[in-house]
Amino acid sequence: VEGERLQTAFLSWRESDAGQASARTRAGLPISSLSETLEHTLRHHQVLLLCGETGSGKSTQVPQMILDEALARGRGSDTSIICTQPRRIAATSLASRVASERGERVGRSDSYIGYTVRMENKRCENTRLLYCTTGIALRMMLDESPLGKISHVVVDEVHERDVQTDQLLLLLRELLPRRPDLRVVCMSATVQAELFSRYFAGCPVLKCSGRTYPVSEMYLEDVLALTGYVLKPDSAYRVQDSATWQRQIFEVHNSRAGGTTQTVVQEWKEGGSGALNPDYDAHAYPNHPESVHEVLKRLNEHAINVDLICELIAYIDVELEEGAILIFVPGIVEISAIVRQLGNSRQLDPERFVLLSLHSTLTSKEQQAVFRPVPPGVRKVVVATNIAETSITIDDAVFVIDTGRAKVSMYDERKMMRRLVAQL
Repeated sequence: VEGERLQTAFLSWRESDAGQASARTRAGLPISSLSETLEHTLRHHQVLLLCGETGSGKSTQVPQMILDEALARGRGSDTSIICTQPRRIAATSLASRVASERGERVGRSDSYIGYTVRMENKRCENTRLLYCTTGIALRMMLDESPLGKISHVVVDEVHERDVQTDQLLLLLRELLPRRPDLRVVCMSATVQAELFSRYFAGCPVLKCSGRTYPVSEMYLEDVLALTGYVLKPDSAYRVQDSATWQRQIFEVHNSRAGGTTQTVVQEWKEGGSGALNPDYDAHAYPNHPESVHEVLKRLNEHAINVDLICELIAYIDVELEEGAILIFVPGIVEISAIVRQLGNSRQLDPERFVLLSLHSTLTSKEQQAVFRPVPPGVRKVVVATNIAETSITIDDAVFVIDTGRAKVSMYDERKMMRRLVAQL
């Protein structure tokens, strides 16, 4: 009876105008071409590896395809899907996006879509598709009956190979022989397909191309030429002059010479390359004006130049089309500093710009602000770490400013521990 009720509600939604409009939009995604193949493969195999390029729509559509097929066959009451994400922001944003595509709202009592992350739970009795972090999925595995009511597990971003994801894959492989009804889908954009396929006893592999947009790349020297940026003599982003003469005068008390005091003067010249940028190559930019060379000669390329970012944002706002600006920086400290400096900049009108941060320590409500549209004539500027590169999609982002730095986990042999290090 419950399955029939869910089937009737699903078919009614699918036949509605809103449902048909949503279906047309979803059909435009590359992953939609694998719908029948996905269904057929999961009927005959417990594990499936899906390699979908960025932009294919796998994170939002694959769990929906499984759910839609079950609802259409009247098996909605027997279907419960969890889709794991390595980051909480991905879990919450994907759940909201999928619910919106289905005319629902996460957290409402009649919604089929929910999410569970640390310290936050939005699911109900009707939830059939649950987005959660990998840590939450591991907790589910600790029950007396691991994943007892779960029919499908979709493990997204398996290529990241962190401890939690590897542990989850290990436990799932041990659980599969005891749960012949359980289905597992592993997904990633860049994954070693043969390695994972062997791990799951030669499971089938499906591949899907992505949907990319034409991108114009501009490098530092191009940005300097466009904006006409001038490096001021007192700029904090200038290479410090290490070739200055220094004079040191001190007194030495000589007890052997009757207690007399001698004045000693030492002069020396520090080594170094003067005030020049050691990475500067005079022959590398033959088509750029002399003003660009003058800046590059003395620019400290190892510092994040917020002054240049401000000028670039102002140039984009005046000269280019509308659209949000996404800025990639290494970590929370840099995000806070840049948002604060951009907010105090005289070049940016506070009434015409919305400055937003995006990092893991924000609450879900604060993180969702980056996905909301802004009024006409207002430009959104999102300052984020590289989690915005693969884990989430900001639909209205048109311009990307990449500082070229990201924090990576490295092992410190001296301290015998792992730590995050900002690297180019």
